[in-house]
Amino acid sequence: MSNEFKNANFLNDEDKMRDFICLTKEEFLASYSYITEDEYDNTYNRYYSMELANVLREFAEKPQNIDNFESYLENCFIVWERTFANTPKKMIGDMKNFAEMVV
Repeated sequence: MSNEFKNANFLNDEDKMRDFICLTKEEFLASYSYITEDEYDNTYNRYYSMELANVLREFAEKPQNIDNFESYLENCFIVWERTFANTPKKMIGDMKNFAEMVV
């Protein structure tokens, strides 16, 4: 497999990314039969690593929000893990809410 295909993704395709965010992997691959599982996985890895890095950058600008998030997790980490950290999308979304808070 060439590096071109090994690293292929569809991050720049707005329509596919809209579906990527809304559909399960199985649903997405069934809808886009010409997309390989490697392309999906490459996109998944790159998309969620960028999203998480962006949230961490936002936290870095607001140390008080990191403290607030830490305090929240100290009181309910197990519930948070089951509810919000069970998928990258949910975890990043919840972290983003804390990063954007005005504390």
